[in-house]
Amino acid sequence: MSRHVAIVTDSTAYLPPRTMERHGITAVPLTVVLGDQALEEGTEISARSLAQALQKRRPVTTSRPSPEVFAAAYR
Repeated sequence: MSRHVAIVTDSTAYLPPRTMERHGITAVPLTVVLGDQALEEGTEISARSLAQALQKRRPVTTSRPSPEVFAAAYR
C-alpha cells in the first residue's frame, strides 16, 4: 500500500522558495485586506507593499485562507 504525504502551510510561514521547492511544500496565500481591496499575499500583494502600507498607517487586516482553498492545495 502506498501512502502520499503533502506538506501544506499558509503564506505566513515565509519559507524560502528554494526550501519549498526542495521539499515539495505548498503555501496557501493568506488574504490581506488593504482598505477596500482583498488581495492574496505573495501573488497580489508583496511583503514590501504590505510593509509600506503599514508604515503609512493604512488600515490592514488579514483573513485565513478558506477551507476550500486549503482542500484544493491537497488535490
